[in-house]
Amino acid sequence: TMGDVMGTLYKSSGQVITGVLGFFTALCIAGMELTVIGILSESLGIGFHFGVWVMGVLLVLYTTHGGIKSVAFTDVFQGLVLFAVLPIITVAALKQAGGIKQVLLQVPTTQLRLLNHPQASYYTALFLSLSVFQFSVIDPALMQRILMGRTKQQLRNQFFIVAVCLLALMVALSLLG
Repeated sequence: TMGDVMGTLYKSSGQVITGVLGFFTALCIAGMELTVIGILSESLGIGFHFGVWVMGVLLVLYTTHGGIKSVAFTDVFQGLVLFAVLPIITVAALKQAGGIKQVLLQVPTTQLRLLNHPQASYYTALFLSLSVFQFSVIDPALMQRILMGRTKQQLRNQFFIVAVCLLALMVALSLLG
């Protein structure tokens, strides 16, 4: 785990701090995912709480029974669905809005100012804090996936693929936004 790595580098205090932060990170991610599942359940006519409980129990069962292999398989499946569906949704949303040119013309000019933006200092501080404090790095699930790499070359390829996919994801989400 990330705690083990930090414990090796910074002794037990680093291991404990990383463990506590990793626990809260995992808890927040699980809460976010279960909330989305509840919202999707509601949209399908199923109760929010019922959907959360059923999917939460299934999540715990497949994770504890199947281990990291089942979690990795689910990640791959979710990634494939995301990269199949997101471009379709993005293109449909842009078409509905009148095309990318129409969307860009509707952006308020105040949002296009960088240095003289009324909240430039706020956005600069936000950017720097999110750039410096990369809480996703202490995500226990991320560390598990990193430790699954068998060679340096495999890890290098893994990070390259993630970087390219993340860029595509951010562009699609920005266009949707």
